[in-house]
Parts: sequence; C-alpha cells; structure tokens
Amino acid sequence: MKTTGLLLLLSLALFSIFFFFLGIQAAPIYCRNQRTLRNMCSMEYMPHCGSDGVTYPNKCMFCNAYLYVQNQSLHLPSGKSSRQLRGNCEQK
Repeated sequence: MKTTGLLLLLSLALFSIFFFFLGIQAAPIYCRNQRTLRNMCSMEYMPHCGSDGVTYPNKCMFCNAYLYVQNQSLHLPSGKSSRQLRGNCEQK
C-alpha cells in the first residue's frame, strides 16, 4: 500500500513538472517554423490569445511578437494547444 501511494505521488509530481515546462516552452515550439521576424503577415483573421492578454490577429503576428520580445513572458498558456487558443482573449 505504501509503495502504491509513493508511486502515485511520484507520478503526480512528474506529471505536474512536465506540464509546467510545457507551458514555458510552448511558444518556441509553436513558432519553430518562423525563426525570424517577418516583414509582412497575411491578413487572415484567426485570433491567437497570448499570455500577455493581447489578442493577436493570426499566428504570424503572435510569433512576430514572441520573437520581438525574446523572453519567456509571452507563451501559450500551460496545457493549451494552438487550436484551443484560437479566439479572442477573455475579457476581464
């Protein structure tokens, strides 16, 4: 019984750590095919919500903002995929 509880606790800890680092690394992974700032982005409107609360018009603009900032303060919220983030940021 103690072994089962210990394994369950260890699994939960590893799972939590994995999702913590997934959230931190999300923007570099999501923007991996855009390595430099683009001078022009398409005019398509597929909004992306950044963790800074700004709604970016599309993926290109989101990745441009991330590359411009070049820090970890702008990333996709932990546990969210790009499909879940399409849309306007929630109004507070």
